[in-house]
Amino acid sequence: MSAPPAPARPSEGYGTHARKVLGLGLPLIGSHLAQMALQVTDAIMLGWYSVEALAAGVLGSTIFFTFLMMGSGFAWAVMPMVAHAAAAGDETALRRTTRMGLWLSLAFAALVLPGMWFSGPILRALGQEAALAALTQDYLRIAGFGLIPALLVMVLKSHLAALERTRMVLAVTVAAAVVNVGVNWVFIFGNLGAPELGVRGAAIASVAVAMVSLGALALHAALAPGLRQHALFVRLWRPDVVALRQVFRLGWPIGLTNLAESGLFTASSLLMGWIGTLELAAHGIALQIMSVLFMVQMGLSNAATVRAGRALGAGDGPGLR
Repeated sequence: MSAPPAPARPSEGYGTHARKVLGLGLPLIGSHLAQMALQVTDAIMLGWYSVEALAAGVLGSTIFFTFLMMGSGFAWAVMPMVAHAAAAGDETALRRTTRMGLWLSLAFAALVLPGMWFSGPILRALGQEAALAALTQDYLRIAGFGLIPALLVMVLKSHLAALERTRMVLAVTVAAAVVNVGVNWVFIFGNLGAPELGVRGAAIASVAVAMVSLGALALHAALAPGLRQHALFVRLWRPDVVALRQVFRLGWPIGLTNLAESGLFTASSLLMGWIGTLELAAHGIALQIMSVLFMVQMGLSNAATVRAGRALGAGDGPGLR
């Protein structure tokens, strides 16, 4: 006689699920808050420098953030796909998904960079004052190059979050916020013998922070115990058409949704620029406060995405529901 089938493992209760979502989500909330601290710090320190620099920084960072959110659609697509592959024990799919997320993010950054480089004439055509448009273009011509590492950072954060390595994501983001303060202090105000660059100094700080964050996360993903065997960056240049198509198919609707949401903030900033420089600067401060509050919901939604992806990969229907 054959042995009777093993009884199904009872599904975890809502309390257990809630604790696991919070355990995964709280570090993500912290990392999102630390990420927002970068923009809040820029606003505060540019406000100390001048109203004009603050207004240009607000407009420039809002445009940058809109492109970042749109391009992050591919990074957000990586999160559930990697979670699913990890739960299913498919290390090949895990690696390929993340690699093609990096590819698509890099391609998106290259596509939109010319728009930031030539943003001055575009902003003047949209009714912004010539002086404000020029300062904003100065900011975006530097910060635009930071979009490349920033989007790659988003992919690696999604990769690590999907593998429930959220504490490392939090640690790197907090460290980046500290670095941002120091570089801002040096280059905005011209301390330690550096040139006084105003809004361009804030852009330099943004690029520096993105590069440092990318280096730290890449080293962790490549060398940390439990992650080294994924060989994430081995033969990174090799295309994978199937994985590329899958990440693109899931990521582009997310990117367009992000564009629709974040584009509202860009539009409101442009409207404030029609009223005046001081009004745009004040609007930017209010916008930062509101954005900080939104990070709590974003962190919890990321945690739910990872948990759902892992449940699907493990074939756990009750857990998924």
